[in-house]
Amino acid sequence: MSNPADCFEYDENSPSCLRWKIKRKGTRGIGSVAGTKTKRGHWAVSFRGQPEMAARVVWEMFHGEIPNGVVFHVDGDLSNTKIENLCLDSIEP
Repeated sequence: MSNPADCFEYDENSPSCLRWKIKRKGTRGIGSVAGTKTKRGHWAVSFRGQPEMAARVVWEMFHGEIPNGVVFHVDGDLSNTKIENLCLDSIEP
């Protein structure tokens, strides 16, 4: 699954702003909070077979694939993955 909306539901009541839409091994099931908080304070999820920052997944759900760029947290709070707190800083190729 390459589209995050196939795996996740955006929910600002979830600490990561993501909930599982599918049943996966190692999760509590559909509707459970998706992700793990890292030591640095980011939320990370398993997506496309590898760890991914929840902020990137949320950004992609609303704006599409991120070809070149870094998603950053406007308020500096790395655990705040609400869409209005995320901004894309483009990187020139």
